[in-house]
Amino acid sequence: MQPHLYGHLSMDLRQTGEWTTEGIMPVTPDVVTPGGLRASLAALLLEGSFGDNLLAHGFPVLSQMTFHLRDGGAGVDRLRAEGELVQLGKRRASGRGRVVDADDP
Repeated sequence: MQPHLYGHLSMDLRQTGEWTTEGIMPVTPDVVTPGGLRASLAALLLEGSFGDNLLAHGFPVLSQMTFHLRDGGAGVDRLRAEGELVQLGKRRASGRGRVVDADDP
């Protein structure tokens, strides 16, 4: 397996089942701003965890994603993304997921 595109963020990404995924990432200084967590990097954690599962089902790319960051993440040391594929079609898959404080979900 090739190194993951976002490997420099120390993401630990894995399929936890045929339809489910998980990703964990440390919250380092490059993941936060004075205003809180960088939403784009938290979204990458979720997208990255889905990526392997989508590829395993024959879908080459994630084409649309909506991500809402509801908390600035003060005091959070690790993020945990969990997701599941909820519908597979011939050309499109749908999934849902969430990112939480890995140490206090």
